[in-house]
Amino acid sequence: MSIGADGGLFEDCLFQRCDFRGQYFWYPLFRKCVFENSKLKKIDFNDASFHYCKFIGKLEDVTFNGIYHKKDTGLKPLDYVDFSEAIFGDYVGFENCDLSTCTPPFGKTFEELLYIVDLNDMGHLSTGTKDRYVIPRKQ
Repeated sequence: MSIGADGGLFEDCLFQRCDFRGQYFWYPLFRKCVFENSKLKKIDFNDASFHYCKFIGKLEDVTFNGIYHKKDTGLKPLDYVDFSEAIFGDYVGFENCDLSTCTPPFGKTFEELLYIVDLNDMGHLSTGTKDRYVIPRKQ
């Protein structure tokens, strides 16, 4: 199932204890929304935009896909997103996302939590797995 297919605006929403496991988010804009203790696992945020949003609770196997940010909306994929109360599990990825205005989980920096997982795609940052496997550069 796709949420926000071909657009959609979610503003001032509280997503509390929602089960979003396995969902695809295509092109929605989330503005001033809070995702509180929702089940966020196996999620693709493809060309979704988050502005002044907050994530509380665990994220696992979640990808924020800036690589699909193709519609000329003038919006960044992530802008002033607060992850201070989030817990990043395995495979939380950010592909071509500027995290400079975002707040990392409390007590950590994005540099501590994320690494380049594919040497062929330097814009792909992820928590990866505990072994921090890196896909080698193609020859």
